[in-house]
Amino acid sequence: MAGFGGSVAAMQQSLKLNKALLNKHVPYATLKKYWEQEAKMRYELSFKELSEDQLKIVKAEIKQKLQADRNARKRLLLGFCVLGAILLFWVGMKVFEAPLRDLKFEEMQEWRQKEIEDNLRYKFYVEDGYQRLKLGEWYNASFQFEKAISAKPGAIEGYVGKIRMWQKQCEVEGESCDKTARYLMELKGSLGKEKWLAIKAAINSPQSSPN
Repeated sequence: MAGFGGSVAAMQQSLKLNKALLNKHVPYATLKKYWEQEAKMRYELSFKELSEDQLKIVKAEIKQKLQADRNARKRLLLGFCVLGAILLFWVGMKVFEAPLRDLKFEEMQEWRQKEIEDNLRYKFYVEDGYQRLKLGEWYNASFQFEKAISAKPGAIEGYVGKIRMWQKQCEVEGESCDKTARYLMELKGSLGKEKWLAIKAAINSPQSSPN
Protein backbone atom coordinates (compact mmCIF):
# COMPACT_ATOMS: atom_id res chain seq x y z
CA MET A 1 0.00 0.00 0.00
CA ALA A 2 1.28 3.50 -0.68
CA GLY A 3 2.80 5.43 2.21
CA PHE A 4 0.55 7.59 4.35
CA GLY A 5 2.45 10.80 3.50
CA GLY A 6 2.14 10.15 -0.22
CA SER A 7 -1.59 9.59 0.10
CA VAL A 8 -2.10 12.85 1.95
CA ALA A 9 -0.06 14.75 -0.60
CA ALA A 10 -2.05 13.25 -3.46
CA MET A 11 -5.33 14.17 -1.77
CA GLN A 12 -4.14 17.73 -1.17
CA GLN A 13 -3.13 18.06 -4.80
CA SER A 14 -6.51 16.72 -5.87
CA LEU A 15 -8.31 19.24 -3.67
CA LYS A 16 -6.24 22.09 -5.17
CA LEU A 17 -7.09 20.98 -8.68
CA ASN A 18 -10.77 20.71 -7.82
CA LYS A 19 -10.72 24.21 -6.33
CA ALA A 20 -8.94 25.58 -9.40
CA LEU A 21 -11.47 23.96 -11.69
CA LEU A 22 -14.35 25.56 -9.79
CA ASN A 23 -12.88 29.11 -9.90
CA LYS A 24 -12.18 29.43 -13.67
CA HIS A 25 -12.92 28.07 -17.10
CA VAL A 26 -10.68 25.09 -17.69
CA PRO A 27 -9.49 24.11 -21.16
CA TYR A 28 -9.49 20.52 -22.36
CA ALA A 29 -5.73 20.10 -21.88
CA THR A 30 -6.00 21.04 -18.24
CA LEU A 31 -8.90 18.62 -17.71
CA LYS A 32 -6.91 15.87 -19.39
CA LYS A 33 -3.97 16.50 -17.08
CA TYR A 34 -6.36 16.47 -14.09
CA TRP A 35 -7.83 13.13 -15.11
CA GLU A 36 -4.36 11.64 -15.56
CA GLN A 37 -3.36 12.82 -12.07
CA GLU A 38 -6.60 11.38 -10.61
CA ALA A 39 -5.93 8.03 -12.26
CA LYS A 40 -2.34 8.02 -10.98
CA MET A 41 -3.52 8.83 -7.46
CA ARG A 42 -6.06 5.95 -7.54
CA TYR A 43 -3.37 3.59 -8.71
CA GLU A 44 -1.06 4.66 -5.88
CA LEU A 45 -3.86 4.13 -3.33
CA SER A 46 -4.70 0.62 -4.63
CA PHE A 47 -3.25 -2.52 -3.06
CA LYS A 48 -0.01 -3.82 -4.39
CA GLU A 49 0.17 -7.47 -5.55
CA LEU A 50 1.55 -10.01 -3.05
CA SER A 51 4.99 -11.42 -3.56
CA GLU A 52 5.54 -15.20 -3.89
CA ASP A 53 6.72 -15.54 -0.29
CA GLN A 54 3.78 -13.53 1.03
CA LEU A 55 1.40 -15.60 -1.09
CA LYS A 56 2.84 -18.83 0.37
CA ILE A 57 2.35 -17.49 3.92
CA VAL A 58 -1.26 -16.53 3.19
CA LYS A 59 -2.00 -19.92 1.61
CA ALA A 60 -0.42 -21.71 4.59
CA GLU A 61 -2.54 -19.68 7.02
CA ILE A 62 -5.71 -20.42 5.04
CA LYS A 63 -4.85 -24.13 4.89
CA GLN A 64 -4.13 -24.19 8.63
CA LYS A 65 -7.45 -22.50 9.40
CA LEU A 66 -9.35 -24.93 7.17
CA GLN A 67 -7.65 -27.90 8.87
CA ALA A 68 -8.50 -26.47 12.30
CA ASP A 69 -12.13 -26.08 11.22
CA ARG A 70 -12.24 -29.69 9.96
CA ASN A 71 -10.72 -30.97 13.21
CA ALA A 72 -13.26 -28.99 15.23
CA ARG A 73 -16.11 -30.48 13.18
CA LYS A 74 -14.70 -33.98 13.65
CA ARG A 75 -14.47 -33.50 17.42
CA LEU A 76 -18.02 -32.17 17.51
CA LEU A 77 -19.29 -35.13 15.47
CA LEU A 78 -17.41 -37.58 17.69
CA GLY A 79 -18.90 -35.95 20.77
CA PHE A 80 -22.42 -36.31 19.34
CA CYS A 81 -21.74 -39.98 18.48
CA VAL A 82 -20.50 -40.76 21.99
CA LEU A 83 -23.44 -38.94 23.54
CA GLY A 84 -25.84 -40.81 21.26
CA ALA A 85 -24.29 -44.16 22.18
CA ILE A 86 -24.57 -43.37 25.90
CA LEU A 87 -28.18 -42.31 25.44
CA LEU A 88 -29.03 -45.49 23.52
CA PHE A 89 -27.34 -47.61 26.20
CA TRP A 90 -29.28 -45.84 28.94
CA VAL A 91 -32.58 -46.25 27.08
CA GLY A 92 -31.80 -49.93 26.47
CA MET A 93 -31.06 -50.48 30.15
CA LYS A 94 -34.32 -48.82 31.11
CA VAL A 95 -36.27 -50.87 28.57
CA PHE A 96 -34.81 -54.22 29.69
CA GLU A 97 -34.37 -53.41 33.38
CA ALA A 98 -37.95 -54.09 34.39
CA PRO A 99 -38.24 -57.48 32.56
CA LEU A 100 -34.89 -58.58 33.99
CA ARG A 101 -35.95 -57.52 37.47
CA ASP A 102 -39.23 -59.40 37.07
CA LEU A 103 -37.36 -62.43 35.73
CA LYS A 104 -34.99 -62.45 38.70
CA PHE A 105 -37.94 -62.11 41.07
CA GLU A 106 -39.72 -65.00 39.35
CA GLU A 107 -36.55 -67.12 39.50
CA MET A 108 -36.19 -66.36 43.21
CA GLN A 109 -39.82 -67.26 43.77
CA GLU A 110 -39.40 -70.54 41.90
CA TRP A 111 -36.21 -71.33 43.80
CA ARG A 112 -37.89 -70.54 47.10
CA GLN A 113 -40.92 -72.64 46.21
CA LYS A 114 -38.69 -75.55 45.21
CA GLU A 115 -36.78 -75.26 48.48
CA ILE A 116 -40.03 -75.37 50.45
CA GLU A 117 -41.20 -78.41 48.51
CA ASP A 118 -37.85 -80.16 48.97
CA ASN A 119 -37.97 -79.53 52.72
CA LEU A 120 -41.50 -80.91 52.93
CA ARG A 121 -40.56 -83.99 50.93
CA TYR A 122 -37.44 -84.49 53.05
CA LYS A 123 -39.44 -84.25 56.27
CA PHE A 124 -42.01 -86.72 54.95
CA TYR A 125 -39.34 -89.24 53.87
CA VAL A 126 -37.63 -89.14 57.27
CA GLU A 127 -40.84 -89.42 59.28
CA ASP A 128 -42.24 -92.17 57.08
CA GLY A 129 -38.92 -94.01 57.30
CA TYR A 130 -39.15 -94.08 61.09
CA GLN A 131 -42.77 -95.27 60.88
CA ARG A 132 -41.66 -98.14 58.63
CA LEU A 133 -38.81 -98.88 61.03
CA LYS A 134 -41.24 -99.16 64.00
CA LEU A 135 -43.30 -101.65 61.97
CA GLY A 136 -40.21 -103.72 61.20
CA GLU A 137 -40.43 -102.93 57.48
CA TRP A 138 -36.68 -102.75 57.02
CA TYR A 139 -36.65 -102.51 53.25
CA ASN A 140 -39.32 -99.80 53.10
CA ALA A 141 -37.66 -97.85 55.89
CA SER A 142 -34.30 -98.01 54.12
CA PHE A 143 -35.95 -96.91 50.86
CA GLN A 144 -37.51 -93.81 52.50
CA PHE A 145 -34.25 -92.83 54.22
CA GLU A 146 -32.44 -93.14 50.88
CA LYS A 147 -34.99 -90.81 49.28
CA ALA A 148 -34.45 -88.34 52.12
CA ILE A 149 -30.69 -88.43 51.50
CA SER A 150 -31.25 -87.81 47.75
CA ALA A 151 -33.56 -84.86 48.47
CA LYS A 152 -31.10 -83.15 50.86
CA PRO A 153 -27.62 -84.71 50.76
CA GLY A 154 -26.29 -82.10 53.14
CA ALA A 155 -28.68 -82.96 55.98
CA ILE A 156 -27.82 -85.75 58.39
CA GLU A 157 -31.28 -87.09 59.38
CA GLY A 158 -31.50 -89.48 56.42
CA TYR A 159 -28.09 -91.00 57.24
CA VAL A 160 -28.97 -91.28 60.92
CA GLY A 161 -32.31 -92.96 60.12
CA LYS A 162 -30.64 -95.52 57.89
CA ILE A 163 -28.09 -96.40 60.55
CA ARG A 164 -30.84 -96.60 63.18
CA MET A 165 -32.74 -98.99 60.92
CA TRP A 166 -29.74 -101.36 60.72
CA GLN A 167 -29.22 -101.15 64.49
CA LYS A 168 -32.87 -102.05 65.09
CA GLN A 169 -32.74 -104.90 62.57
CA CYS A 170 -29.60 -106.25 64.26
CA GLU A 171 -31.30 -106.00 67.63
CA VAL A 172 -34.50 -107.71 66.50
CA GLU A 173 -33.34 -110.23 63.91
CA GLY A 174 -29.58 -110.35 64.39
CA GLU A 175 -29.02 -109.20 60.81
CA SER A 176 -27.18 -106.20 59.22
CA CYS A 177 -25.09 -105.84 62.40
CA ASP A 178 -21.89 -105.16 60.47
CA LYS A 179 -23.38 -102.59 58.09
CA THR A 180 -23.32 -99.70 60.55
CA ALA A 181 -19.54 -99.65 60.99
CA ARG A 182 -18.88 -99.94 57.26
CA TYR A 183 -21.41 -97.22 56.42
CA LEU A 184 -19.88 -94.83 58.96
CA MET A 185 -16.45 -95.32 57.38
CA GLU A 186 -17.91 -94.54 53.96
CA LEU A 187 -19.60 -91.40 55.25
CA LYS A 188 -16.39 -90.16 56.86
CA GLY A 189 -14.74 -90.13 53.43
CA SER A 190 -17.68 -88.68 51.48
CA LEU A 191 -19.20 -86.14 53.89
CA GLY A 192 -16.15 -84.95 55.79
CA LYS A 193 -15.17 -85.13 59.41
CA GLU A 194 -17.56 -82.45 60.69
CA LYS A 195 -20.74 -84.09 59.44
CA TRP A 196 -19.42 -87.54 60.26
CA LEU A 197 -18.99 -86.51 63.91
CA ALA A 198 -22.49 -84.99 63.90
CA ILE A 199 -23.94 -88.29 62.62
CA LYS A 200 -22.08 -90.31 65.26
CA ALA A 201 -23.32 -87.98 67.99
CA ALA A 202 -26.90 -88.28 66.68
CA ILE A 203 -26.98 -92.10 66.59
CA ASN A 204 -25.54 -92.27 70.10
CA SER A 205 -28.11 -89.79 71.39
CA PRO A 206 -31.37 -91.21 72.87
CA GLN A 207 -33.30 -88.32 71.31
CA SER A 208 -32.57 -89.61 67.81
CA SER A 209 -33.92 -93.09 68.51
CA PRO A 210 -37.35 -93.91 67.07
CA ASN A 211 -40.18 -94.21 69.51
